[in-house]
Amino acid sequence: MNSVFSRRMWIVVAAILHLCLADLSGAADKKPGEANVALVNGKPITRAELDRETTVVLRNLANRGETPNDERTGEIRKNVLEGLIGSELLAQEAKKKGIKVDQAAVTGRFDAIKARFPNKEEFRSALAKGDHTEASIKAVIEKGLLIQEFINKEFVEKTIVTPEESKAFYSSNPESFKQEEQVRASHILILVDEKAGPDQKAKARWEMEEIKKKLEKGGDFAALAKEFSQCPSKARGGDLGFFVRGQMVKPFEDVAFSLKPGETSGIVETQFGFHIIKVVEKKPEKSVPYEEARERLEKHLKDQKVRAELDRRIAELKANAKVERMTPETKK
Repeated sequence: MNSVFSRRMWIVVAAILHLCLADLSGAADKKPGEANVALVNGKPITRAELDRETTVVLRNLANRGETPNDERTGEIRKNVLEGLIGSELLAQEAKKKGIKVDQAAVTGRFDAIKARFPNKEEFRSALAKGDHTEASIKAVIEKGLLIQEFINKEFVEKTIVTPEESKAFYSSNPESFKQEEQVRASHILILVDEKAGPDQKAKARWEMEEIKKKLEKGGDFAALAKEFSQCPSKARGGDLGFFVRGQMVKPFEDVAFSLKPGETSGIVETQFGFHIIKVVEKKPEKSVPYEEARERLEKHLKDQKVRAELDRRIAELKANAKVERMTPETKK
């Protein structure tokens, strides 16, 4: 059964699964403490778990160029703790309903993680650094799969989106089904550092002028891109694929969208250097027909329904559970 977890839904189980998906060697730089940050019907959630999962979230934010301040980091830790509490409650509920996890699936997931390491020694070193054992990792995987199976059985399999619902959403949200104008272009790039002096810029422009002369004499654009371009796209003859407005720097974008298919620009200067752009194809703005959007739309609506039901169930479980939060421990 295919799951329809959205990013927001996945946060609920990410605290359980992230350790399995992340590089284990980076899961814990220090030996985790043993203090508890919460008790969920008597089952402890340790500060080590909270620290580990908060580290994963902060690492993901850092990869996107975000550095939260102390106040925001505290909020993140509180949200992660609530996710861990919700995950534990879902796991407890799954066990009450007699849901079982296929041990072959646990072994398969474990072997896939282990295979990411070049040898057994590095894998064992990563486990030791994170203060884990093979058994503890398998327990984490099993708990995550248990929650996933519970959500599939209790929500995903029982949730239906009717054609009437999807058609009504399509009719009421026309802007959501607009496909922006797209351009497929190739380019040749001679790189110039933003801090380059006049002599370096002049040299780069001269190089591009020479390439432009070759094109004007009938030179093949793709062949010249492969030979002279300093962009990784040179391997594809300069092909950048399709893009919409806002994906390229403005001087490049303005020229690309002004050209007709088959036309080649003059020399275009951007913060990266000098370009010659060739437009290969254009797709005008259009409304995506309902039949074309239907499958994706139904998945989106089903995701919304499942998410709402899951949030409702977690709130209900929290209301009826004995949950003790040791709030000072949520501060790292």
